[in-house]
Amino acid sequence: MSEQTWQAPTFTVGGIVIDEQGQSWFCSGWWVQDGRTYFRLEAIPPGESSSSYGRTWGDSLAPPVLPEFEVYGHGLCCLSVCTNLTDTVEIERRANAENPTGLDHGWTISTDPTFSGGEPMPGPCSRHPGRQHYLLKC
Repeated sequence: MSEQTWQAPTFTVGGIVIDEQGQSWFCSGWWVQDGRTYFRLEAIPPGESSSSYGRTWGDSLAPPVLPEFEVYGHGLCCLSVCTNLTDTVEIERRANAENPTGLDHGWTISTDPTFSGGEPMPGPCSRHPGRQHYLLKC
């Protein structure tokens, strides 16, 4: 069985996708890296259905365990994080521990009311309910 990774904006783990060449792929998992979501797709051999492959649309896999603090954007003097932490002192501590600036003042949560695109700061994560996005500056 061949495997490949495929990047897409949305997809359901446990679902089937058919590419432009008619190849069927089963999504066996996903992960987030550098702010992008990647999917692991397994090729279903030609002539086999998802049920003969051993999985169906209703099959589910354990959802990935998300880290409680994740950097999804990093610039020279700005850092964007997605987190389920609510203590702003802890958010700043984690940002400085995991992404040291080399400056004596380090990262602090921005006082700007919005991100550069106009989204509220902090703002809800559209991909993971219960998490917030924060902007930090140094």
